[in-house]
Amino acid sequence: MMRDLGWGEAAPPSWAMAALGLLACVPAEEEPSRRVVDTAPPASASVTIVPSQPSAREALQCVITPPSPHHVRWTVDGVPFVGSGTTHPGDTVPAGVTDWGEHWTCTAVPDDLAARPASAEVMTSEPPGGNVLVVLLDDVGLDKVGAYGLHPSPPPTPNLDALAEAGVRFTNAYAAPVCSAARANLLTGRYGRRTGIGDTVRVGGTYELRPSEVTLPELLDVAPQRWSTSMVGKWHLSGFDTPTGVDLPNVQGFAWFSGVMGNITEMTQADGAPITYDHWEKTTNGTQRFIDRYLTTDQIDDALARVEAMPEPWLLYLPLSAPHSPLHVPPGSLHTSTADFSANQKADYYDAMLEAADTELGRLLAGIGPERLARTTVIVAGDNGTPDHSIRPPWSSSRGKATLFDGGTRVPLLVTGPHIEEPGRTEPALVHLVDIWPTVADIAGVFADTVMGADGLPVVLDGHSLMPLLSSSDAAWPREYLYVERFFPNGHPPYSEIDTQAVRTHRYKLIRDGGVDRLYRYEADALDEGPDLFADVLDPEAERAYYDLSRELDRLSGNLVYSQAE
Repeated sequence: MMRDLGWGEAAPPSWAMAALGLLACVPAEEEPSRRVVDTAPPASASVTIVPSQPSAREALQCVITPPSPHHVRWTVDGVPFVGSGTTHPGDTVPAGVTDWGEHWTCTAVPDDLAARPASAEVMTSEPPGGNVLVVLLDDVGLDKVGAYGLHPSPPPTPNLDALAEAGVRFTNAYAAPVCSAARANLLTGRYGRRTGIGDTVRVGGTYELRPSEVTLPELLDVAPQRWSTSMVGKWHLSGFDTPTGVDLPNVQGFAWFSGVMGNITEMTQADGAPITYDHWEKTTNGTQRFIDRYLTTDQIDDALARVEAMPEPWLLYLPLSAPHSPLHVPPGSLHTSTADFSANQKADYYDAMLEAADTELGRLLAGIGPERLARTTVIVAGDNGTPDHSIRPPWSSSRGKATLFDGGTRVPLLVTGPHIEEPGRTEPALVHLVDIWPTVADIAGVFADTVMGADGLPVVLDGHSLMPLLSSSDAAWPREYLYVERFFPNGHPPYSEIDTQAVRTHRYKLIRDGGVDRLYRYEADALDEGPDLFADVLDPEAERAYYDLSRELDRLSGNLVYSQAE
């Protein structure tokens, strides 16, 4: 109680009130010191997001420990995420929602008002990224690459062998048995019955790869980053008499094209001089001229120039003309062959040409340089098997290029680069050139269902991304049956001149040619498929295999529809 100072009920004078205020600021000696105490309730739970390092389109789970009644709120890059139109979408962001390089936060708000909210954050990964170099060798089967060890006397290919040691060597990679069809497979990720390219684009023909097809450079238009694109080498998907002609490489999305329209002795407007690897017609962005420079060297020179000119990331598609005919002796600095070329053995010319191409490929890789190469995925493949004139025994010359036997369709496929785990290994999965399109899309961070075709719908693909196989030797692979085909004429069905199809598993292969079926069984260490099993009575295992393969081939034939959409 305040002491009576004689003022009665009247208010104290102002000076007295001031004094009392000063006294109130001085703590009494007998009172203990006071501390400000944080009275906010403690958090009742912890929050984590699983996975902690998600990739784009991966589902996110907000995990609350210990479990308790909460409302979960998500934000992405600071903006509330409402799911399918609700304020609280729940503890899971479903697969297919997240994108590259996003900042996601999960906040758990407890129903118990005495507890504080808790939150966690994650960043989705950036696209795998890096440059992409795709090299296509012309007419090169597994028998011609020493790293595969399948032929006793392959030509020297030290640079291809080095790529095999530095990356993944695919032992069951397949392509169409002829040039143009394989190139269409690679550039579109689709089988020939969808694109209409089932054989070589012929001189004087009018069918070309339709501009409505979405090619490798065009898929990069929807990539998160801006990509540079160039093509150097052999096109062979249009001709001088086709609707788009020499402009088609650029129309199909390549910002730069230099090379040849097809086989140099066929796809040419002759100037009167013999067409050779030292005198040939070059097309550069639609403009043509004859030049006198060794073809393989010129293609590598142009490739190096494009590497220097293009901002990263870039895609360089390099389908070399070599070692396709015309057969010849390359410049001596590019090969080590001691063959007697006067004997005019075609296999000797071919082997020297392939070694020369390997030498020039080594020059390209050296010119790219180790630092830039470290951020570049290099894909090297053959477009079909070795032609009969250059197959050496013990391989059968009747089962090479243009046939659906392995000698015509099983090709080298080597991949190196920053996304490789366990370099130097082999991969036995059944893969195909159609898998390169989705692989490039994966590297660039492009989701296939965002790439629209001419019909306004997502492009229908036949390929699968190789990225899981590159990053893990234990990865699951979705393809149980491997399919190859050849048909002519190009375009829409029916295919009255040539119509052959084949489908295989790891153990059996069915070839259907004009309605006639042949069945083969792969035996360990055999050079090829072996004899036709229908020459004898099928054993029970072979009967089951034939039933399964025949059913799969029927299914594929029904599903592979040529689209008229333009």
